[in-house]
Amino acid sequence: MKIHLQAGRSTEIAAPENTALNTIFPGLISLPGGELLAIYTAGSDFESADQLPYYSYSSDAGQAWTPGKPLFPTINLPSGGCFSCCCKPTLYGERVVAVGYGFERVDQTLSLSDYATKHGRFPKCRNFVCFSDTGKGDWSRPRFIEHAWDGIETSGPALVDALGQLHFFGPPFVLRGQVQRGLNYISRDGGISWQEQSQYFEHPEIAPWETRACLLPNGRIWLVFWAYDLAKEKHLNNFLVYSDDNGQSWTKPIDSGIHCQAANLLALPDYPGQMLLVGAVREGSNPGIMLYQLNSVTGECLGAQPLLTLANMCNAAGKIEAQFASLRFGQPALLRLPDGDILLSYWSKLSQHYACHCQRFSLQLKSR
Repeated sequence: MKIHLQAGRSTEIAAPENTALNTIFPGLISLPGGELLAIYTAGSDFESADQLPYYSYSSDAGQAWTPGKPLFPTINLPSGGCFSCCCKPTLYGERVVAVGYGFERVDQTLSLSDYATKHGRFPKCRNFVCFSDTGKGDWSRPRFIEHAWDGIETSGPALVDALGQLHFFGPPFVLRGQVQRGLNYISRDGGISWQEQSQYFEHPEIAPWETRACLLPNGRIWLVFWAYDLAKEKHLNNFLVYSDDNGQSWTKPIDSGIHCQAANLLALPDYPGQMLLVGAVREGSNPGIMLYQLNSVTGECLGAQPLLTLANMCNAAGKIEAQFASLRFGQPALLRLPDGDILLSYWSKLSQHYACHCQRFSLQLKSR
């Protein structure tokens, strides 16, 4: 099979009314009425302490967006700092559930990378969930999720499994030299309470960052993550795992052979034996966003082609903290539109400003 793509025009997902704010980390869903909802992170800089989730709508499949508004007001801490956070939306029936994480930013003069370099760790992290009955502005205040870990990197949206249960996935924020894990949390009451259900990955040195989930029509849950060897300071290929029992158990990691970061998966109901993977290639001479066609039974890569070329936007060399501080694009994701087209979302830094974008593509899988 061969992927055939035809690209539409690129659109910036509307920024807040304060146009000086930077926007990153978009998450898009389709609401029951046909509108698109985007939740993204807005702040004065890439890792600034004033970051909060904002939301916008599109009634024309991503061609135009409403001005961004915050999901909730700034949360001030008793310490005098603030809660700097991000989240992604998930449609749960007609309700929207947004799961995320944030840091307690007492020293607001340091970026996250500078804080990690200075202290050897991130600030205190907490996970949270908030709700909207319609997805149209009636957002609840954040509800903190209590668990045994000092924060979990829930950078992807929650997933609704074949039984209607909610899951979130991610690694705990732990130090180098500690065991790296990927954890699966489950909610059976619509996101009110969460319990650790299973572990999908464990290694003494390899971190499963930016974990993303995909539900196939047959109920299988696939996860993909950005594997990074903390001991060797080296990016590895993306790893894949799957569960056929609604997240109770997971396969051993599968090396995808794909070398990218911040990857996402998309099921293809019309092609049940296949799925798509989209990822950010931030190293080498051809940085950009790549699309991969995978076998949804084995995870084997069946084909690849570029979606976007982003020249001169590679990571800086050096330790991972320096790389994080120099990121220029990332978190690509795909949304299937009602007419069968796909909508790519991502963020990028252009002219010293970070902004979220989307671009429509027509997709056909053809025999070679």
